[in-house]
Amino acid sequence: IINETRKIVGEKNIIFNETELQPFNKDWRCFYNFKSICCVFPKNTNEIQQLLKFCYQHNIKVVPQGGNTSLTGASVPSSNNNEIIINLKKMNNIISLDKKNLIITLEAGCILEIIKTFVKKNNLYFPLTLSSSGSCQIGGNIATNAGGTNVLKYGSIKESILGLEVVMADGSILDTLSKIKKNNTGYDLKNIFCGSEGTLGIISKVNLKVFLLPNNYFHCFIASSSTQDSVDIFNLILSKFGEQLESAELIPCIAFDLCIKHNFLKKSFFQKKHESYLLCKFSFFNGKELFEEKFSSFFLNKDEIYEELLISQSITQEKNWWKFRD
Repeated sequence: IINETRKIVGEKNIIFNETELQPFNKDWRCFYNFKSICCVFPKNTNEIQQLLKFCYQHNIKVVPQGGNTSLTGASVPSSNNNEIIINLKKMNNIISLDKKNLIITLEAGCILEIIKTFVKKNNLYFPLTLSSSGSCQIGGNIATNAGGTNVLKYGSIKESILGLEVVMADGSILDTLSKIKKNNTGYDLKNIFCGSEGTLGIISKVNLKVFLLPNNYFHCFIASSSTQDSVDIFNLILSKFGEQLESAELIPCIAFDLCIKHNFLKKSFFQKKHESYLLCKFSFFNGKELFEEKFSSFFLNKDEIYEELLISQSITQEKNWWKFRD
């Protein structure tokens, strides 16, 4: 198996030494740690196709793998020495950015944070935001239908997919890389693969929607005496400011306790300890000052429903809040 896969991907794109395989064999939490036959790193769709044809013909089990940031064991081997890992990290090209139609075409191994930075440099926005943005791959994001912190406004990644290229188990290629946003012809095959966890085929390329970049943001952090109070506050915010609300995260008291205990945070952002917290982000194309004034006035007369209300005063403060959330 090693010799045949080496012929397909080349000497430099396969590892089979047990020590080198460790990072690819075990999941992020080290709950699952079985041995694999080898890990291969295809450089293009053709190599994935050849690998899957070979594995199909010889009944070899395959584990598709992106950044291996999963917390469920879905991206690592499930039994000892019976499976090969196909990791897509070398398929990391940004193929094109269509600014007029707001579409980006990518290989599946592109790192999420690199995509977001590239798009932002072009004054556009890709909304998916995860704590693992610096290492997770877009193919894995699609295979798990990742939601992230901006799911309230933009939905999960499923809502951003326009088309996919997928290599099936027998090596055949399914190409739905359409750039047409209004397309109701036939079955919506791309959504079958979104959330499939790599069980139906290996995603090799993708067309995604990108969005106009908001001009500004507003952040607030609200402490309350119970989870129910935080939920009630969220519902109030949603009914009054829902159009601007991009992210809302419910955070329990134990999150502060654990982060302080393990030196991820020196101290709480709040004066006192509270039972529950709500962290919110709002985005704008204009009118931030007017919004801030309305938001402050709205909560000024509702201090009985919360314990402390923090409104961000700097970019550093905003980053610290969301770094804590991550």
